[in-house]
Parts: sequence; structure tokens; C-alpha cells
Amino acid sequence: MGITALTGAAAPAAGQSTAGLSGEDAVLYKLVQRITFGVNDEEFALARTLGFEKYLEYHLSFEQIDDSSVLAMISGFTTLSMEPYQYYALTDTGLPMRETAEAMLFRAVFSKRQLLERVVEFWTDHFNIDQNKASFHKAINDRDAIRTAAMTNFRNLLQKSATSPAMLIYLDNASSNASNGRSPNQNYARELMELHTLGVNGGYTQADVLAAAKALSGWTYYSSSADGVNRGKFRYNNALHDQTAKTILGVAFPANQGQNDGNRLLDILANHPSTIQFVCTKLFRYFLDYTPSQAALAPVMDAWVSSNGDIRTILGAILTRQNVMAAAPKYKRPLHLMVSGIRAVRATVTNFNTLRGTQLRLAGHIPYNWSPPNGYPDAYGYWVGLLLPRWNFGFRVTQTGSLAISGITSNVTSLVTGLTTANAIAQRINQLLFQGSLPAARVTALATYLGTGVPSAAKIRDAFGLALNLPEFQWV
Repeated sequence: MGITALTGAAAPAAGQSTAGLSGEDAVLYKLVQRITFGVNDEEFALARTLGFEKYLEYHLSFEQIDDSSVLAMISGFTTLSMEPYQYYALTDTGLPMRETAEAMLFRAVFSKRQLLERVVEFWTDHFNIDQNKASFHKAINDRDAIRTAAMTNFRNLLQKSATSPAMLIYLDNASSNASNGRSPNQNYARELMELHTLGVNGGYTQADVLAAAKALSGWTYYSSSADGVNRGKFRYNNALHDQTAKTILGVAFPANQGQNDGNRLLDILANHPSTIQFVCTKLFRYFLDYTPSQAALAPVMDAWVSSNGDIRTILGAILTRQNVMAAAPKYKRPLHLMVSGIRAVRATVTNFNTLRGTQLRLAGHIPYNWSPPNGYPDAYGYWVGLLLPRWNFGFRVTQTGSLAISGITSNVTSLVTGLTTANAIAQRINQLLFQGSLPAARVTALATYLGTGVPSAAKIRDAFGLALNLPEFQWV
């Protein structure tokens, strides 16, 4: 049986993503799929031990999860803990972003704080910054804005993004001068409303954008010419600020309020009904459903209002048992697919250089490398045409020698030690990669591919690769 008979881009048939599971195991499997970068034995066993609600709470309370093992893996990345001013002294200015990207992938694969890593990925796209423009400032943004605030409060996250030098550089606010009647740069103000808060249909006007740009004028950073430890940090420069009275979204801003103009604007945007609708929809879509209904969204938006934008409370309202059970299949984006594949085959990793530079590049999903401000798409239609890089990854991550991905080592034949029949090996692949959830017909197809007699090591590796390319693995 060839690859085309087993694989494809089409979603698993309705109900088949957990066809081999029943009762509580089926809903737990779906929950683990949605809030992690990939199901494995350890994670699924934890979910079964804790049960749905306690397992979700375990991940929401991520600070209590011991993540020392992955921290040890990335301890050699010296730039991750540097102060901003120290980046200016580096002769290799690309090192901070390389280490940040490597650390992100190590965390995605090996962190015990899996829901945190998924949420960090969401906010990274929501507040997208292209590293090619922001340079090493994006590394600081990842640590001090996105990662530290990912599970806090939306208003706090918005403030950290708005005062991030990387964001101010990327969307040109760092050079916005509105003093003495000058016209401010509107790029950041526009994207703040369109992409970060209200949404394109959020009810703002061009006049609101201009007034918001004036409110945010003077929000900049200490550049390389500054002295001492302030270099690379946020700075409010009152000399560049528009001090005139303004009206934004119908709210009057008195004259001569300085930096408070921008802070007040963020207050209004963070609690605006359009923001709540827009961001809740994106979060629901990211975890569960491309097209969430308004009925499903209503309790989530209520949770935002009642908690004043507490992100954990909002996530809890999205990831209810009812919502998870009702969730239709979602297509894994390339990074999610490849990370889940590495987790599934229990690979060991020394570095992700080739994964980033080849596999993810060919699949169009290099971390921090999306140029437009809207972030990597969360849409099946965008990714479905890039099948070959996905299939090639599934094949190569199971191989050894020259066929393997440099820096990543898997030994899938050791995972079926002692098994000598095609059917037993196919059943073991089902258990290892899918926790037994594959439809019986898929298991039979894998066994047919393995053939009669004792399968060779090469045949076993290829069978694992075919399994990774099944629709049931390509989708969650």
C-alpha cells in the first residue's frame, strides 16, 4: 500500500479522530490534543489520572509545574537572560533571535507547561513582530512582553506590547514625532486597533486612528546612542508628544496629559466590547473551532467581563467539556505538526537548526519570521497547499543516518522491541502515536503495508512515517 492510500490533507471523517476510544478517554484525548503540542504516553496518563477538570486546572496553574528539565536544556543559551543594553555589545547580533527560536522549540517539545507554550504561540501571532525588522529587540519582546504576560490579564499584556521597543520599532512608533503640529506615524495606532484590540470591523474611524497616533506619540525607546543600562528599554519622550486635546472612540482626552494619553487609550481599548468579541473569537478559533458560533462565544465574553480580562478565566470558559467534545477537527500548522511528530516518536534533540532552516522554512513557518503584522494564519485554506514539506518531515523524522533530520535522533524500532508481526506493530504504532484512537481500518492499512513475515527495520521506520502522515495525525 502506497503513501497516497494512507495519507491526505482531508480532515478525519466526523467522529473518527477518536474512533478507537470511548467514554472519558475520548474527551480527554481531544483535550490533550488541543492544549498541548502533541499527545504522548506521559501526558495522556496524567490526564487520565487527574480527570478533565483537574488536568485543565493543572495546566492553567502552570507556575506549580516543575519545568526544570527543559530549563536545563536551554541553560546554555546565554542571551536569554541578558539585559537589553547587553545586546548592543554582541558582535553577532543575530545570536539572540537564534537562541530565542531554539529555546521556543525546546520548550514546545519538552516543556511540562504545555498549555503555557500554546498560549505563548497564540500571543506571539496576535502581537506579531517580524524579527527581520525588529532584530534582537524581538528576543527581548518574547521574554519580557509575551512570555511573562501570556497568562495574566489582557490589559497587562497590551501594556507590555505597547511599551515593547520591538513593537515600537516594527510598527514605526519609535520614530513618531507629533510635536508642534507634526503629523504622527499612524502604523502602530492602526494595527493596535485593527489587529490587537477592536478588529477591522470594530467601529473605529480614520479620525480615531489619527487621534490614537497622537496619543501614542513620544512612546519610543532608548537607542544605541543612549548611555548606560537604559539602552534598548522603553522611553516616553514628552518632547515628541502631541499635547493637544483629542477625541478617540467618542471619548474626550484633555490637552497636556502627556504619557497618560496613551495609557488611557489602552484602558479604553482593553475593555471595549469590540475587543472582547474579537480576541475571544480568535482564542476560541485557535484552540477549538475555525468558526465558533455566537452562542458558544457568549459565555467566553461574559468570562472576560466578569474577570476584567483575566486570561486564565477566559481560557477556562473556552476549554469546557462541552466545547471540547463539540470541537471539529483543526488542521495543524506546520510548527505544531513537526513538534507533535518529534514528541510522538520520542526523539532526542541536540539542536533545531535544520528543523528551522529547512523543514519549517520549506513549510513556510519559521518562528518569528512572518512579515505582515497579522501573524501566521490560523486557517486551513492557507496551509493546505503545502503538503510535500509535511509529508517529507513525517518520513525523515523517523529515519536514521543521512535520511534523518540533523540534530534530531529517533529510534522508532526500539519502540516496538519484541514485536514480530505486522498486526502487533501496527497496534503498537496506534498506541504510541494515537493512544489507541485510530479507526480499525487505519490500523489494518498500516499492518498491510508492513506485509507478511517479520517486518524489516526500514519497513518499520517507514510505517511510523506513514502514520505521522495520516489525516488523524495531521489534524487535531
